[in-house]
Amino acid sequence: MDSSKEHQKNLDKKPFLKGLHFLSIPVSRNIVISCLILFVSLVLVAFIQKPQILTQYAASVNQATSSASTACSPVPFYCLILGGGKACTRPTVCPTRTPSPGFVAISNPPKPTITPTPPASSSATPACLPTPPSLDKLIIHFDFSVFKLRTIDIPALDNYAVALKKYPKAIVTVAGNTDSIDSQASNKLLSQQRAQAVKDYLVRKGASTNKYIIVANGELKPIAPNTINGKDNPAGRALNRRVEITANVNPQKCTTPTQKLTCSNNTDNNGSGYGGYVFTPPANANQVSIGSEWNVVATTCNPQAQGFSTWPGIQTNNMLVQAGSFDSCSPARYTVWTEAYPRPSITLPAQDPVKPGDHVYTSVTMTSKGRFTTTVKNVTRGWLYTITTTDTGYTSIVSGIQRQTGILIEDQGTQRAQLPPFNPVNVTFNNSQFSINGSKQTYLAGAPGLACSNIVRSGTILDQVSNITGGNFTQTWKHL
Repeated sequence: MDSSKEHQKNLDKKPFLKGLHFLSIPVSRNIVISCLILFVSLVLVAFIQKPQILTQYAASVNQATSSASTACSPVPFYCLILGGGKACTRPTVCPTRTPSPGFVAISNPPKPTITPTPPASSSATPACLPTPPSLDKLIIHFDFSVFKLRTIDIPALDNYAVALKKYPKAIVTVAGNTDSIDSQASNKLLSQQRAQAVKDYLVRKGASTNKYIIVANGELKPIAPNTINGKDNPAGRALNRRVEITANVNPQKCTTPTQKLTCSNNTDNNGSGYGGYVFTPPANANQVSIGSEWNVVATTCNPQAQGFSTWPGIQTNNMLVQAGSFDSCSPARYTVWTEAYPRPSITLPAQDPVKPGDHVYTSVTMTSKGRFTTTVKNVTRGWLYTITTTDTGYTSIVSGIQRQTGILIEDQGTQRAQLPPFNPVNVTFNNSQFSINGSKQTYLAGAPGLACSNIVRSGTILDQVSNITGGNFTQTWKHL
């Protein structure tokens, strides 16, 4: 009973609780507090004025520099009016800024169209290299019906192998040939065996990186008659039993230099004249080499005709060094010489003849100052001669249009008599080339100070040269 009295006293002190008491429900303090919070929340929702739903965003506004009148709210803002009658001042919402393009993620952005950059243009096509004298066509011969190499040909093959090693990319063609004895089938096989024997020897001597092409001609490409008037010709058959070796030092595309010149006139009314191409090497050059090749021509012979000569030459302050051919009528002569007086020369022995149509190569080389080697080679018949000389009075090379450092053709002795007219003779110079101070052989068209001259006598051009393309030009011989 005492507890009931105590409870009644509490109710009397707290009318709010007394008002609830009529429900006769026992009420704890925590329940009452919860109910009060719920009531206040309902009132706020009922009287909120213009609720604003703002999209949350990130604003980059420098509030420190903004004036009070232009201040804005960078965050969501709700204006509440309790009781519903009074105004509320809301700050301006900061405007949305367009993000920097650098930070915008684009879904599957289109790939840019890229125009492929063309590759850098390669260097200009390299100039073609002429065949160096050391790789000029080499012909070796064989004994009857065998493919064993002759001892006499070994030095020439050794030298060729050494030269090939300097041009490892050169393409080498080895063509075998036979005489007409035996059947064509047997001769074709024998010619292939001869060519293979030569190739194998060159490879063994170190020329192993070159590409080789084996050709078996059999008896089909003779360079001399196997028979004369129906009779056996042993000398001709011996020339046909051969292998020809040629090298192409330009296996890739290259450019052949061309030089178009207006030739001067070399007037000589009192004696022999010369025409052709000359150039200007350095006067103090240590080494100079000039070479060319051509076919021997048939000249018109009569008692007064003296023939003509073709030659490369080097003019020094003291002498003219030449190596060339002299095409005369009787007897046919082929000579290698150095022209200083007295002139040392080589007269060919009877077994080494020269005939019209033979392909020949000549060169003159200053190996060191004042020391010269001249060479003549009959490519068709396979013989070669050299001679060396020393110019004891040498100081320098001299050149120029009236000098004879170059590749020339000479009119021999036409002052002796007026000759009857005859058809012009063309002498075509092939693979004309030069080298200065040990450089690789280069086509004559690129020679320094290149110039040309025609032979003129009594106001008439007797002998005229064509423009030079690479190492090739033609001399038209109009008068003997």
